[in-house]
Formats: sequence, structure tokens, C-alpha cells
Amino acid sequence: MQKPTKHAYSNVLYVPKLSRTLSAAPQKEPAPFAAPPVKTESQDYLLYMEKTEIIYNGSCPICSREVNGYARYAQAKALPLTFTDLTATDLDALGLTPDEAAKRLHVLHEGKLLAGVDAFVILWGEMPRFCWLARLVALPVIHPIAVFIYDRILAPLLFGMHKRRQARAAS
Repeated sequence: MQKPTKHAYSNVLYVPKLSRTLSAAPQKEPAPFAAPPVKTESQDYLLYMEKTEIIYNGSCPICSREVNGYARYAQAKALPLTFTDLTATDLDALGLTPDEAAKRLHVLHEGKLLAGVDAFVILWGEMPRFCWLARLVALPVIHPIAVFIYDRILAPLLFGMHKRRQARAAS
């Protein structure tokens, strides 16, 4: 069985189609006490995946609504994803300040901390419903445009709203 690989042009995780091979030789019947539990191919796939942690701004209503939708989907499909509010994360261990963490979505995947569009590509690539979106956004023509829109327009807009909410709460 092949392990998942990354595409050369992006951070998207591609998993080769799993297949079972049948041999013509008769199989020796295992002892009843040593029989392994029956597993499906989707369970085999999950063995190769590490838990990916998504770190998001839970105090942002737009961010939390979107991430909660992803979390419900991941839980329903038993995907190896954990969703953590940035207030419940040791940001110092990740090398982030609270403001840096609140500015964009972060994903801890295979020991690497990714932010912004690259974090979304990893998140979407781990969820079967959104794999098409990860592949689309990772395309060499679309990725720089998506990064520009997220980094220059969406992230600053959402962060500004976050700072205004904090200022209102403090007064």
C-alpha cells in the first residue's frame, strides 16, 4: 500500500487509490484467536494520516462559523482533524503572538505551522468534500491571486473587526 504524497506544486496531500490484490494461490486460514479485525479501505487511509490541528480565532463570529462547519463535517466523517480556539493554544510554543494568531487561520500539519491560504489548502485537502477546492486554490495561476486577496483584503478586514470587538469589550 502506498503512503499519501504531496504534489510537487502545492501543499495539497494526494492519497493514491488504495487497492487490494488477490492472489490465485489459496490462502491459509488463520487461527480464530489470531484473526485481525476487519478494516475498510477508508480505515487504512486514516492510519497514514496524523492529526492536523486547526488554530482559529473563536471570538470572530465569521471565522468561528466557518470553522465550526468544518469541525462538524470532520467529526461526522471521523477525520483526523482537531479544531482549537487560539485562546486555548500555547501560542508561545508555536512562536506566535495573540495578534499574529488572530490575523489568519493557522494549521499545524506534519510538524509545520502554516498560515493563511496555505493553511486553508491543507485543511480543505484533508476533507473529501473540499478536496476539489484545495486542488483549485493550489494551482500555480490561482494560488498567488488567492494569497493576495486573503492577505491584503480578507485577513486585514477580519482582523480589524476583531480589534474593534476587543476595544468595545474593554470599554
